[in-house]
Amino acid sequence: MRALAKYAVSLLLAGLLLWFVLRGTDLRLVGEQLARASLGGLVLAAAVNLGHNVFRVWRWGVLLRPVRPAIPFRPMFDAVILGYMTSWIIPGRLGELVRPALLSGREGVPLGPCLGSIVADRLLDGAAVVTLFGIGIAATPLAGEAASHVEFIRGASVLMVCGVGAVLAALLVAGRHRRRLEPWLARRGRAVAGIWRSRCCTRRWPGG
Repeated sequence: MRALAKYAVSLLLAGLLLWFVLRGTDLRLVGEQLARASLGGLVLAAAVNLGHNVFRVWRWGVLLRPVRPAIPFRPMFDAVILGYMTSWIIPGRLGELVRPALLSGREGVPLGPCLGSIVADRLLDGAAVVTLFGIGIAATPLAGEAASHVEFIRGASVLMVCGVGAVLAALLVAGRHRRRLEPWLARRGRAVAGIWRSRCCTRRWPGG
């Protein structure tokens, strides 16, 4: 009975969200466009979207493996989908906060590492975009005004790709040697905190 109620609430919520998205839309026109669409293309698009989400769940699990080595697939997938839904409905990319909060609440994963994994996730997305941009610039013939600056554009794209590669390599090395880096960073953190406190005290009591 409890499972049936849960599915009923889920269907009701899906119906409300669908109404929210389609409100003010000419449904007849939507039906005409769907009738003209390629069924194979729609199935392929759905498969690609599903595969993309499965890949994101797998990558998120790899990022969280040092914190929790075997997080179940289902709660992570639910968190990713609900995070996307939140970002689509509510402005401000709040889904990026909903996703780690849901996983932390359901699986007991510490919230701090969950939030850090989202930052790492976005860094990897940015690295992928820059790399694809560099490959596209290198492989695409430029015309018009851009053709006169082709050397500069391609040189800048190569530098961007190399910079991304260097940052990722540095992060990989830091991850492999984190046990050595953690005490070093802790000492530097205490030193910075001490300098900050001394500066605050000096500003507060200039003569003392």
